[in-house]
Amino acid sequence: MSSEAVASKEEKPLPVYKVPGPSPSLPLVGTTWIYYPFIGRYTLENLHRANVDKYFRYGKICKEEFVWGRPLIQVFDPDDIEKVLRNQGKFPLRPQNEAAVMFRKSRPELYSSVGLVNSAGEEWHRLRSGLVGFIVKPGVVTDFAIHQNAICDDLIQLLVDSSHSDGIVDNVMEAFHRMALESTTMFCLETRMGCLKGDIEEGSEAKKMIDASLDLFQAYQSLYYGPPLWKYFTTSAYKKMSDSETTLYQIVTKYIAEAKSREQDFDPEASTSMSQLLINAKDIDPRDIKAGIVDLITAGIDTTANALVFALNQLSLNPKVQDKLFQEIDGLIGKREATAADLSSLPYLKACVKESFRISPTIPNIVRILTDDLVLSGYLIPKGTVIICQTMVSSMLNDFVDKADEFLPERWLPGYPKRCSNYTVQPFGCGPRMCPGRRFAEQEIYLMLIKLIQKFRIEYVKELERQYLFIITPKSPVTFKFIPRT
Repeated sequence: MSSEAVASKEEKPLPVYKVPGPSPSLPLVGTTWIYYPFIGRYTLENLHRANVDKYFRYGKICKEEFVWGRPLIQVFDPDDIEKVLRNQGKFPLRPQNEAAVMFRKSRPELYSSVGLVNSAGEEWHRLRSGLVGFIVKPGVVTDFAIHQNAICDDLIQLLVDSSHSDGIVDNVMEAFHRMALESTTMFCLETRMGCLKGDIEEGSEAKKMIDASLDLFQAYQSLYYGPPLWKYFTTSAYKKMSDSETTLYQIVTKYIAEAKSREQDFDPEASTSMSQLLINAKDIDPRDIKAGIVDLITAGIDTTANALVFALNQLSLNPKVQDKLFQEIDGLIGKREATAADLSSLPYLKACVKESFRISPTIPNIVRILTDDLVLSGYLIPKGTVIICQTMVSSMLNDFVDKADEFLPERWLPGYPKRCSNYTVQPFGCGPRMCPGRRFAEQEIYLMLIKLIQKFRIEYVKELERQYLFIITPKSPVTFKFIPRT
């Protein structure tokens, strides 16, 4: 039964077991068989397309069952998404990454907790207050703009050195991964890794960190959606995850020690150095600091690089938009270097980034566990149910967004006649569990785009295919043509 056929608001909501969805639900595995090779209708690398198919099969709400028959509800309607995100409670809940939790609990000498991402309740609040408080301190992010600009200068030089005579760069994604690592480690560890200076050596720490970060997301995908065999013996995916975490932890530990050895007359009230604020924190277990930095680096490398590449792809496909963006940047900044203060005066830049997040997001959904019963699309969903808010699907359908297939930054500017719900675009999450690195990531994306558009006209070369690897990433090497502006 489609969710279109649910009872009206005046009628009693239907029970959760009547929510439409795939069947049958099998013992032990529930409906996860739909993702298994040979027998399932979907492949994990195309899960973003599978979610669109579910919308057209089942309607605005559908139910799946994971292992042991636990229900999982997916909602596609922005009104339902808004309702879920407005009812998160004081301590919002999200499902744990059980494999990551098991690994961290097995290494108490390294981890005092399961980390900010996987914690809940009072422990989550304690970790977030301790770790995130430094990021939102005035000056910590804005003062870092000088480093982000310097790193972008190095990125531009790397792109120039890597380009063919016609301006084509063959593997843009690698360069942006290196840039994201360079920036994140400078922010968290006050260390320039040298990622953007020529070829990156295979056995270097920078190469190990990039590979470990990418391997983590691949491992998470297999562990989260595949059979839970890792609970009973060490599978290849579990080993990849544990090896990657260990690599990142060891390198972070080394650079924290080096940063501590450099500290001089540290003043916690005056400092805007994220690394020194973290390293010298008095009320946070050093193990939590290391784990927090590992999580920030892992999230920053892939998501920021993907967001920038997806934005450049949209600008290359829409040259009139790119020209309008250049005119805004040139009119305010000219050829000088942008500052953090400039960003508030660049509305079209921000609209371009938001529209890129809508039409080609890196994060496809937001997951929460209901803290109270909630009626969604006419069904009564009980407290404790896992809800996946499929923001990527809702943001790409004409049912919810005017001219959804068109790249229209203007839709986010005042005066646009048919604005879509902000709840269709939530790249950093929403509410108390919003991504703690949001301000850092947004500033980085804006400053990098300003520099790149100042220096180059970006031209389309070939189609950018996407795949689902726990997040949305390019499927094959990304190629753009960078034409220097005169």
